[in-house]
Amino acid sequence: MPLHHWVDSKGRIALAAHTWVHPFWADDRPQPREFGGWGSRHLVVVHGACEHSGRYQKLAETCHSRGWNVTTFDFRGHGQSSGRRVDIASFHDYVDDLRAVISQLGASPESICILAHSMGALVVLRALQTGAIDVGKIVFSSPLIELKIPIPIWKLALGRALLWVAPQTRFTNQITVDQLTHDQQIIEDRKEDPFLESEVTARWFFATQDARHLLWKCEPISPPLLLLQAEQDKIVSPEASRRFFDQFCAQNPESKFLTVEGAYHELLNEIGREKTIELFLDWLDDVDSPLAEGTAEQV
Repeated sequence: MPLHHWVDSKGRIALAAHTWVHPFWADDRPQPREFGGWGSRHLVVVHGACEHSGRYQKLAETCHSRGWNVTTFDFRGHGQSSGRRVDIASFHDYVDDLRAVISQLGASPESICILAHSMGALVVLRALQTGAIDVGKIVFSSPLIELKIPIPIWKLALGRALLWVAPQTRFTNQITVDQLTHDQQIIEDRKEDPFLESEVTARWFFATQDARHLLWKCEPISPPLLLLQAEQDKIVSPEASRRFFDQFCAQNPESKFLTVEGAYHELLNEIGREKTIELFLDWLDDVDSPLAEGTAEQV
């Protein structure tokens, strides 16, 4: 069972978190110390917009079974964390949340890896580009580099006007459940999930847009990175993900780009996700796989 705990973030925000800690270590790995000070490898799972960490519990258990300490958490305004629902004054608010969670681990940067989905990947990228975090390897699932969902011009104009008079006005996010996965059970489960959100504020949207634009104005990403992109993504642009990888990540020979054929946006909730999870865990573990030899561009 995971340990439920709280992480204090800037602005007097309490972040809900869960950590799966390994009581024993194989080979010559050091024995764990008190919570917040274990010495082995740790995977931080970072969720996307309008969702929450509870959706990654089975994934966390799978990673835990492979020898990882795993921490999941809810961003401010998401899940069980405090804060106004899906609303931020600055995108750096999310960077502060991520930094607070990583700091509480008390682990060395090289022992920490990150798995981040969609908007969570955007947070990780901005945290790396601003020097807010220092970690080992990173895995991205359908990162939010560029939106594919068309936003009506009238809605953009109205949103910008509201930034000056009513920035916390809420808009529907325009995403439908059948755009996210082919797995009908996951689709049905979403309907019963009380922690999923369907609205965002005007200032959240434009803060996120600004963060996306800043991605292209910074230095290349240094840590080894595996970018997993859904081929049939209806939420983010696969082409933009590839351009970003080639420009900012490919300089590191350990970094890999992998297209998951036939998949929608939520790769970790998609049919056939077991194979995708095994691939990224093998990459993190440096075990033999097509990715280790750089021979796989699609699965």
